Amino acid sequence: MTSSIVNITRRLMNSYMRAKILRHHKSFVANVYTPRQRDLIHNSSWDILIVLDACRYDYFSKVYRDYFEGDLMKVISSGSATSEWLRNTFTSKYNDIIYISANPVINSLVPVFGFNARETFFKVIDVWNWAWNETLKTVLPSSVNSAVKKIFPKYSRKKIIIHYLQPHAPYLGLLVLIRKVSRLLDHIGNVSLVDDVIKTRTTMPRICSIVNNVINFVDRRITELMGFERVLKFRNYLGLRPRIPIEETLMWLPEPKNHWVRVLYELNLRIVMEYVAEISFSVLKTNPQKQIIITADHGELLGEGKYYDHPQGLHVAPLIEVPWFKIRKVKRAPRRSVLKLKHEIEKFELQRKVSVTMKRINLRLMKN
Repeated sequence: MTSSIVNITRRLMNSYMRAKILRHHKSFVANVYTPRQRDLIHNSSWDILIVLDACRYDYFSKVYRDYFEGDLMKVISSGSATSEWLRNTFTSKYNDIIYISANPVINSLVPVFGFNARETFFKVIDVWNWAWNETLKTVLPSSVNSAVKKIFPKYSRKKIIIHYLQPHAPYLGLLVLIRKVSRLLDHIGNVSLVDDVIKTRTTMPRICSIVNNVINFVDRRITELMGFERVLKFRNYLGLRPRIPIEETLMWLPEPKNHWVRVLYELNLRIVMEYVAEISFSVLKTNPQKQIIITADHGELLGEGKYYDHPQGLHVAPLIEVPWFKIRKVKRAPRRSVLKLKHEIEKFELQRKVSVTMKRINLRLMKN
């Protein structure tokens, strides 16, 4: 009975959000003639499938030429959230697939949100379990590459899925910027902005309890009804901590928030693309016959209709149109994005604007 009520409520809220988004963005209806990603995963030829978490087709198409030559196609994902994508895409046992996972939803320990990865794939490599960065609340792409380099020689005859967490929030460029700006503001007082960020970051429990699931469900429904920015202002007024990484990002960013979220999202995508290029270059150098595909589990809302994140069951174009890219050539020996990070930030003048916001936050903390 409770499950039925939850499902009905979710469908109603998704219908409301979809109508609101499409009212302002008519082009966000996904084309019914676009190829289905699930069919390509099961029926096309590939050796390595690289999954970028929450990667939109439009942003991928904007940046991929800086890293690769190849064939890009727009496809429709079978879900607007990772768990939904998994349940709808991998429906049997796949003894030929090794899944290298930076996402705790895909794990070898327990079923999560109705998906049992251990019973689905030949082997799951839990990168998230040993490489989870407690400061950043994510798994860095460098850790994923380290795992791939260890696993690939052993299972080179199997198909391998490599699941990175980026460009999904938290946005790596923002924390680097916060650290940089905080050093400039040290003279204001003894309050450490970086420590405050770390303390207020949302904890991402690896296995959610029933209580947390209920609280998160209610919280999400309220957010979907009122919109992210209104709920965020209300939560800040009450002194509540951010619920998910994107809420924290919005808390730090100046207006217009949706613009700066898009800047940081693209930067996160460029950061992970450097590591994807690196591992692809490494694999193809010794195994030029390997076919590598880059895709995504789902997309991301970046302020459309004043919504962010990727609610399950909300099938609008920004959430289900994802890339299907066949690598023909890595354009160059990749460079670390961290070397370009300073230039990207200065290019968008984000440093100046965030420093003003952080200065206000720091002064408010001192008063308290």
